[in-house]
Amino acid sequence: MTGTPQEVTAADGTLVWAGYIRGFGENAADISNSGAYFHQPLRLPGQYFDDETGLHYNLFRYYAPECGRFVSQDPIGLAGGINLYQYAPNPLSWIDPLGLTTEYKSESPYHGRKPTYDPATHHDPSSPDFRGGGSKTTPLPPDAEEVYRRAVPSDSTGKKWYGQNSEGEFYRYQGQNGEVHWNGREKSSRGLDVPTWIRKRFNQMAAKLKRSGGKCG
Repeated sequence: MTGTPQEVTAADGTLVWAGYIRGFGENAADISNSGAYFHQPLRLPGQYFDDETGLHYNLFRYYAPECGRFVSQDPIGLAGGINLYQYAPNPLSWIDPLGLTTEYKSESPYHGRKPTYDPATHHDPSSPDFRGGGSKTTPLPPDAEEVYRRAVPSDSTGKKWYGQNSEGEFYRYQGQNGEVHWNGREKSSRGLDVPTWIRKRFNQMAAKLKRSGGKCG
């Protein structure tokens, strides 16, 4: 479970607490090797167990682990989505440490070099390998290679990458064996299904860039 405590040890390394936390944060078992009960109140990221209510305090809201949802509505109302009590789409890879907004935290992030960009001539209208355009093959945009420089992987395999052009449109890149080629765009007859967390990550990157005055780092 992303960000949840698994064990607590004493200064000498002795295990004093180990817990089993279910899918949406319910503490199913406490195990202590110290011979005495050890109170460990931390639950899902940002949550603190409240003994009096049995709920998890999440700074801005209270959370009911047995239900897997908040007991109070999202403070920003429907602007945060149609489900006002939702914790996160999937607690294995999403967190909400403040009770205000979810963040994607991949359990198995991609580790490795960024694959080399392959021009993919079958998408290039100027190439004899071009497959026709229209509903058959979407033509390669002129900025495909530039956008790939800012692309991020969709999962731990590194086989799919998403990038956003200067107009805010997403491109997808796909491949294997250390190479990827351009594989589609949002504004095409086929369209493009962009994962929600990818969109959110680019929004966060844009906000950070704006705060820094347009400077990276």
